[in-house]
Amino acid sequence: YPLEYSLMANGYNFDFINEDVLVNGAKVVNHELYTPGRTYKALVFRNESRLTLALVRKLHEFSQEGLPVVFVEAAPAGEIGFRNYAENGRKIRKSITEMLGGMSPESVAASAEKKHGSTLFVKDATRVPGLLEGSLGVQPNLHFESPQPNIYFAQFDQRPTRFYFLRNPKPEPREARVFFEGD
Repeated sequence: YPLEYSLMANGYNFDFINEDVLVNGAKVVNHELYTPGRTYKALVFRNESRLTLALVRKLHEFSQEGLPVVFVEAAPAGEIGFRNYAENGRKIRKSITEMLGGMSPESVAASAEKKHGSTLFVKDATRVPGLLEGSLGVQPNLHFESPQPNIYFAQFDQRPTRFYFLRNPKPEPREARVFFEGD
């Protein structure tokens, strides 16, 4: 899981969100995604070559509203379901091509990266944290003095308090310098 480990090692927390929440229960406000109970600074999809047309339309809408949408390793080029497969696939390719500034999902796959507006395609998953911060302005949840591939964390916001849980899965003790928002 190079994407997940790379995100955590560089201070980015993440969740997995189902399609129903994204299509029916999420909205973008001030370039952030609001879902029931949580707020997100970006959406990242790893190796998703097929999505539903409904989800791709929503992602297109989100990106037009300024939410960073990142496709890693592959960009969606087809419908995941069987109903209206060919027609929906054409519509998906058209939407993704628009999101990628005129580059089709098939042609962008040969690129190392492509950014258009708030949409980004990245071939190498380990480059995502640096591009989130540098290209899209998405700050990590916390900052390690140096990347920490063996320290995992979760962040929970219970307004007005923010909780961080850090975990070392190794049996030997570790030291890490961590900077939290406001430090």
